[in-house]
Amino acid sequence: MSSTTITSTAAMKVDVPPVLTLLMLPEELILSCLARVPRSYYLTLTLVSKSFRSLINSPELCKTRSLLARTESCLYVCFQFKNEGNKHWFNLYRNPYQTMDDNSQTNKLCDYRLAPVQSLDFPPLAMSGFAAVGSDIYALGGIIDGVSSSSVFVMDTHYHIWCKAPSMHVARVCPSASVLDGKICVKWRMGKT
Repeated sequence: MSSTTITSTAAMKVDVPPVLTLLMLPEELILSCLARVPRSYYLTLTLVSKSFRSLINSPELCKTRSLLARTESCLYVCFQFKNEGNKHWFNLYRNPYQTMDDNSQTNKLCDYRLAPVQSLDFPPLAMSGFAAVGSDIYALGGIIDGVSSSSVFVMDTHYHIWCKAPSMHVARVCPSASVLDGKICVKWRMGKT
């Protein structure tokens, strides 16, 4: 790892690691630098330091990315295992450790990996349907405490926070949802509840 040498007026040399050199900059400048880095590298950058982690998870970085028109599409994946009630959310990231020395099909398949989404409080729904509109993911209907639900929750993918949205008129279990002209269309099946 290279380091930067800082010389003071007293002619004393101090070796400073590059991360500390970057952290000596004003926060607005650091955010501007981080906003230009693809989101796929953010998981790795959170391991650099606590300061980087807090900046990467901050709403200010999202605002800076939007102002610089550096938004990206992301793929979210939700797993729920049969014997477990919790849902597990993942984001598909480009693998930053992938070497580019081979152009084979195997190498292309290893370019991506699933990374767990941090700090996600998923609502207590089972058998709900999902739809994405813009940067929001909607959880529709499902079962809460053994009862069919008409609840709708929305996740802001910038901050990974779930909020309650207005409920549907009819409770639905395992609904299939699609988006047409920015509106969510829900087809529902009758469930045994």
